[in-house]
Amino acid sequence: MMRPGAVIIAILWTLTPRGATAFDSLAQPDSVEVFIHAGGVHSDIIVPITTSYWNWRNTIEAPPHDTDLHDWLAFGWGSKVFYLNTPQWSKVKIKHMVYAMLGIGGAAYHVSSSPKPIVSDHCKAIRLHQSEYLALCGFLAEQFATESRPAPMIAYKPAHSWDAFYSAKGYYWLFNNCNTWTNRALKMCNRSHRYWALTYGHVLNQ
Repeated sequence: MMRPGAVIIAILWTLTPRGATAFDSLAQPDSVEVFIHAGGVHSDIIVPITTSYWNWRNTIEAPPHDTDLHDWLAFGWGSKVFYLNTPQWSKVKIKHMVYAMLGIGGAAYHVSSSPKPIVSDHCKAIRLHQSEYLALCGFLAEQFATESRPAPMIAYKPAHSWDAFYSAKGYYWLFNNCNTWTNRALKMCNRSHRYWALTYGHVLNQ
């Protein structure tokens, strides 16, 4: 039987920040700025819609009412059941929360357009070199459930410029959630991350 002290050490080890480069790395000529936004219980990765390295319009289907109002896209990975049945937080249903925590219903992406984020306690900026940015975009693109390009929407909100949902790989549940997903994305682009990040605070406080 594992001793209590060993359990505590193991937990602390999983939550210890690790990785080669911190959030506030210096800008380089070929660098791209991206953002990690977190609040409440959820975290998103925000990237430019187009750069000289990657054009997301070639990767995912845009809603028919897309009006090019904003130049950034926020990617959030989560429970398909929760996403598609929760139009806003005030309308959350307990059964959908339970389904999400138990991993019922698969995963989905929520992708929404955004103005350039403002750095705050809930939003961190990261500068990525070309190779790191391509690694991040590759990770994001690989998570779509289909190999078709552009990846098709499964639902969208007509009241917004770009606010859509896409089927994604994996299964969301209590211990494999949006924050552990964001943490994996940071690892893929060689940024400071934790072995395991359960909450948005673990993602931001690296």
